[in-house]
Amino acid sequence: MVTDWKVFLGIIGVAVGWMLAVLTRYFEEVWFGASLKIDCHGIPGNKGENPDAIYMKFRVKNSNHHRVAKNCRAYLVELHKISNNKVISENLIADSFQLPWAGYDFEARNIPAKLSQYADLVHFSKHEPGWQFATKPWFYPSLAPLAEHRGTYRFTVLVAGDGATPATKNLFVDYDGNWKSATPYE
Repeated sequence: MVTDWKVFLGIIGVAVGWMLAVLTRYFEEVWFGASLKIDCHGIPGNKGENPDAIYMKFRVKNSNHHRVAKNCRAYLVELHKISNNKVISENLIADSFQLPWAGYDFEARNIPAKLSQYADLVHFSKHEPGWQFATKPWFYPSLAPLAEHRGTYRFTVLVAGDGATPATKNLFVDYDGNWKSATPYE
């Protein structure tokens, strides 16, 4: 009888030890890991311009005070048409697409503690009308009609990295056919 209790308590001890090890790792990442935040409205640099195009950007900030967010990548996970502040379409993309960091760079980036990096959401050419989506992989040919839309798109973006709490945000861009008036906001 005493042996049965010892075996039972040994099994309980192993189970509790295993659960504590798993939960400790989870809580360590949540409490002490890098924490990513996405924003674009009212920040400097939410629009970039070169001689040929204007870029709508969003900022990814590591709000942790001590940890680096390693190997971060940004993704477009949903795209919806908006009219009168209401969603008027189903998700227009069936896959996720990687978005480039500012400077058209698709490589993973480390974001040090309390610092930011910018990612390109979409751009508009001064010479060709329409939405210019720079993604990896490229938008499928079946998605080409999306570039002709005049109005608002809601982009759902996700940024994730090793040891970092991922961030998701809905961002909006208005475009009426004039590249100068395109505006990103939250």
